[in-house]
Amino acid sequence: MGGLGGVAGCVVVYKSVPDGWGRRGVVRDGGSPLHEAARYGQEGAVRLLLEKNAAISARDNVHDGRSPLHWAAMNGHEGAVRLLLEISYDMTAWVDEFGDSPLHLAAMKGHEGAVRVLLEYNADIAARNNGGDSPLHLAAMNGHEGAVRLLLENDDDMTAGDDEDGHSPLHYAAMNGHEGAVRVLLENDADMTACDNFGFSPLHLAASNGHEGAVRVLLENDADTTACDNFGFSPLHWAARNGHEGAVRLLLENDGDMTAGEDEDGYSPLHLAASNGHEGAVRLLLENDPDSAACDNGGNSPLHLAAMQGHGGAVRVLLEYNADIAARNNDGRTALDVALREGHDAVAALLRQDAAAASPPQQAPVGQV
Repeated sequence: MGGLGGVAGCVVVYKSVPDGWGRRGVVRDGGSPLHEAARYGQEGAVRLLLEKNAAISARDNVHDGRSPLHWAAMNGHEGAVRLLLEISYDMTAWVDEFGDSPLHLAAMKGHEGAVRVLLEYNADIAARNNGGDSPLHLAAMNGHEGAVRLLLENDDDMTAGDDEDGHSPLHYAAMNGHEGAVRVLLENDADMTACDNFGFSPLHLAASNGHEGAVRVLLENDADTTACDNFGFSPLHWAARNGHEGAVRLLLENDGDMTAGEDEDGYSPLHLAASNGHEGAVRLLLENDPDSAACDNGGNSPLHLAAMQGHGGAVRVLLEYNADIAARNNDGRTALDVALREGHDAVAALLRQDAAAASPPQQAPVGQV
């Protein structure tokens, strides 16, 4: 028995059963009739079931131990939320098996009406679930600007809270490209310099995932483009590594000197773009700074790395910008050597062709044609 038909059936049954029967009533999904009515926002059924003393504290045995209030909040049924809270406002503190309160679920789904009602009944805005996330984390993570704004109106200090991975709400909004939520959080003084457990700033996460809108908003608010994470990567390193040309372009427009930055292995953004075969990002970086000779700690130029991985497109772009085909790494190998060593015959042919074109023609000996 589920959906609207299930609720209607519950109502018919309840008209002929004793008070308190709700403690024993079970529907298809493991909850009580009150769960079913709350889930679908059937206020009349909720009211009738409550009049029959249905157990508001009952938990379903399939969906993570949720109460009827959890279901009403998660599905945005503010009328049902209010009816349940009129019986007991203490329910706002109840959590399911993941530690989520009804406010967590309403915020996660962006149901502003339900969020507003729960806050009226003093739901704990700072409560953390098992992952250390507050309702604001979940609203920001899913890009629900209205819910973010409502929560901040009740407690604007929440922008700084970190979960178990060190992620603030701003980290989550940036990571998922929710530029509207990013903007709302920044309007409420969210800290752009805060880093998670891996040393990632919100800008690192936005750039790494190629979210140009979020990158742009963060740059408009003077986010630090030079900060490095625990791996020594700047936001540009990540954008280049993952081939996000739009993010690369935005970062270069903001700070063209960023092309020279190196991580702990000596990789520049160009090394990473070349190594991963992102020829568009390679071209953008070379247009900004045509120096392709920088070497990593192993003496490898970007051309070495592109050849090593068999990325013909990146090799071709680097050769267009006069990458040194004769340069040798710390093992004494040229880009052609590493291409042959790795079995990339097409790249080797491309490098041989470029070398032949660059070599001066041999002058025929006297007397020979």
